[in-house]
Amino acid sequence: MKSKIETEFGKVADHYSAYRPFYPQELFTEIFRSIPSQSFDIAIDVGAGTGLSTIPLCEKFKTVYAVEPDAHMANVLRKNLTQCCPNTKVYNDLLESITDFKSQRIDLVSFGTSFYWADGNSIIKKVKEILDSDGLLAVYRYDFPIVPVKIRDFINTELSDKWDSFRHERLRDTSYSYRTITESDAFSNVRLSRIENNVVLSVDELVGFFTSTSFVSNYLKSLNDPKAYVQNFKEELYRRIGMTDMDIDFGIELIRAHNGPKNTR
Repeated sequence: MKSKIETEFGKVADHYSAYRPFYPQELFTEIFRSIPSQSFDIAIDVGAGTGLSTIPLCEKFKTVYAVEPDAHMANVLRKNLTQCCPNTKVYNDLLESITDFKSQRIDLVSFGTSFYWADGNSIIKKVKEILDSDGLLAVYRYDFPIVPVKIRDFINTELSDKWDSFRHERLRDTSYSYRTITESDAFSNVRLSRIENNVVLSVDELVGFFTSTSFVSNYLKSLNDPKAYVQNFKEELYRRIGMTDMDIDFGIELIRAHNGPKNTR
């Protein structure tokens, strides 16, 4: 899970924690019902970030291991889990380097917006090694948000003219996760589905979301006065949409794959 951009997320960990929207409960309902054994002993959340997917998992599983390779992110993660998730343990490491899981029954390995930063083939090999014979691999991520029509052209122009050159190639390769998993021949019943996820945000919250992304945060680092850009960006949004909160479509791609011989559909 190591890449130059991935390891920079920790520099905006508090911002990430404050502005990234939570995943909807419908996502976890789909994941939980897809575990063949309906055993909820141990889950591993890989690339756990600030805990957006770890917290819902710890409400269902007896034990959750949260794996986060970025030290700054891991520190925020520990703080976020202290009060609500006593059944979790944080590993500040790469999944491939951890040896603790070999003798345990792992019912679920999940990747929330993190698989596409990983070396997919080495990750799949590790998941196969630790996942129970009746276990589930779940990989999910937000789509690029669909914003209201009044600001859509403006956001698309900012993306194409300013942010896009700072996007990692994996963010452009939207089929990377599904393609890598299916081509590995490692899992059965590989299913791709979409979960609706409409989130109400204020202008300030939407700006906070964008500035927490890898590509906008890296764009800001290239500017002499990033604060002025953010302020102008925010003012333009207010000019176009006013003070009204917005419905933002953060549709989620969900990939579910069962341990066992390949039977893709």
